[in-house]
Amino acid sequence: MKHIIHNIKIFKLISLVSVVFLSIFFVFQINQVTQASYLVLEHQRQIKGLSQAKENLETNFVQNNSLQDIGTLAQELNFEKQGKIHYIKVLEGAVAAK
Repeated sequence: MKHIIHNIKIFKLISLVSVVFLSIFFVFQINQVTQASYLVLEHQRQIKGLSQAKENLETNFVQNNSLQDIGTLAQELNFEKQGKIHYIKVLEGAVAAK
């Protein structure tokens, strides 16, 4: 009888230690999962912000390199507006000489 009571006490002690250990392990795992999900959400927010910034930069690039400002660019480069263009007509029997 003493032996059975001793075995029951050992079983209860092992059970208690197991429950405490598993509870601590469970809390640790939940903490890890929570941290990982927070990091995923934070990275998704950063990706969304960077995507928006990229779109803004692309829009600015297209606007700055458009042909709308070609007149201003031509003036800055000292180009002049050309009037009517006259081409030289070469006659069939003509020969150029130096």
